[in-house]
Amino acid sequence: MQKLEYQGRYRPAYAGDLSELISDVQFTPYGVNHPPMDTDWGYLHTFKLDQLDVKGWFHVALTPVMSQILDERSIYGGDLKAFNHYHYLELVKSQDGRIYLRLMFRTIIGGYNLMEVREDELIPMLEQAVKNAGVGVQS
Repeated sequence: MQKLEYQGRYRPAYAGDLSELISDVQFTPYGVNHPPMDTDWGYLHTFKLDQLDVKGWFHVALTPVMSQILDERSIYGGDLKAFNHYHYLELVKSQDGRIYLRLMFRTIIGGYNLMEVREDELIPMLEQAVKNAGVGVQS
């Protein structure tokens, strides 16, 4: 993971692969009670993806690299046990079609882009989580 020069909260703060921040993804369809997540898991909010037409919740396993980033960038520190209380992750798509992983704050309005995400890395990761949940993927 490479730290980039600060250019504002809408520009990526880091460059690297999504797998450096997220080690696993789980999907729970709407209407199914999802089990409590371990403390190193966080909620991932997604926009509507044309390639993946599903309705439900995505949760992601956060890596130690994410903990280091939080320790540097978050006023709440890098303790992943507190992640869900203070933060969530969001995938945002810009007008030019680029996808960013954004760190959002629960207790204050706002967030910032962590990194640009490649679709060829993101979509298979989400599709696999949906398949693992036993839900058909509409491609």
